[in-house]
Amino acid sequence: METGGQSFPKEYKFPGILLLCGLGIIGAYGIFVAGPAVLVPLSIALPILIAKNVLPGLLAGIVLAKFLGADFGDPKTAVLKFTAIIFFSLALTFFITGIGFIVQAMLWVGLIIWLFEMTPGEAVALTITAVVVNFVLQFLWGMTQMLQPRSF
Repeated sequence: METGGQSFPKEYKFPGILLLCGLGIIGAYGIFVAGPAVLVPLSIALPILIAKNVLPGLLAGIVLAKFLGADFGDPKTAVLKFTAIIFFSLALTFFITGIGFIVQAMLWVGLIIWLFEMTPGEAVALTITAVVVNFVLQFLWGMTQMLQPRSF
């Protein structure tokens, strides 16, 4: 990879900007809703939020790469790109009720096509796979919470 050419911004700069914008939107929303005191709990919750939302996308990417032979390039930049795509789209859809899921899926497809240089079919397959993996993980998480003993 050349550092001064076309690939550098797409590998590091643009995903970094998307990630910072997503973090900024979530931070601003938290401050607007709960005030500046939310920054400490938010800084603790952000890594959990990132892991909970990025992990399904990464798992979907691994599954898709196995079955369709898709290539995501360097693993480090692929993780950065997935994190940026998921976090930016999550932050933008905080304010959209009802159709936020559709807008988020459209953002995913568009950003996947652009950052990974995939065909639209591959991007849609990746998005659908990520949604299914996310649904299964959320379902399993909910089941583990239901099985926890409750004290009265």
